[in-house]
Amino acid sequence: MSIILYTTATINLNPESLLEAINKHEAIFAPTDDSRLALAALPHTQQHEYLIDAVTNDFLLCLANVPNSKWTEALKPVKFKTFGKKVRHPKILVDIGGEKTPTKVMIANKALIDWMASMKKKSPGSKCIWYQPSTQNQRLRTFLGSCNKRYGWTLEIGDFNFKGGLKGFVDKLYAKRFKEFANVS
Repeated sequence: MSIILYTTATINLNPESLLEAINKHEAIFAPTDDSRLALAALPHTQQHEYLIDAVTNDFLLCLANVPNSKWTEALKPVKFKTFGKKVRHPKILVDIGGEKTPTKVMIANKALIDWMASMKKKSPGSKCIWYQPSTQNQRLRTFLGSCNKRYGWTLEIGDFNFKGGLKGFVDKLYAKRFKEFANVS
């Protein structure tokens, strides 16, 4: 993603001039409250967008590699309007969006369990191939948040706290990995 700025002024790279320009801008466009600041802020950095895409791709790749084509139908592309135009997205990402239902929670639960069970670090040569639990949880939260914004998912971590749910699964998974590796870093 590149950002093109159009300006009629000459850019002076002198730090004092830059600070002066910033202060002048803030004086002219002073926000009256935090909500105006939030509205003017960029939604994500490029690095965060890269993380969102990497986590989503990891989720889809892990599902594609589950044995016996378990997720083949769910990964088929369907048209979905996003960012102002209809493009193809994996069916599972589109279908789980919208109103939360027990069926959607169960489909997401099963998919997330398959993902969590197979999610591995991409760096070779590590003694342990698994992510730290905190990193794996961060990737899960990043994925759920991005699916909320992109596909209208209304699922939260607490929705998976039931017998056979994701929460119990990852608790057991992390305990097993800790016994095997003691430290997964």
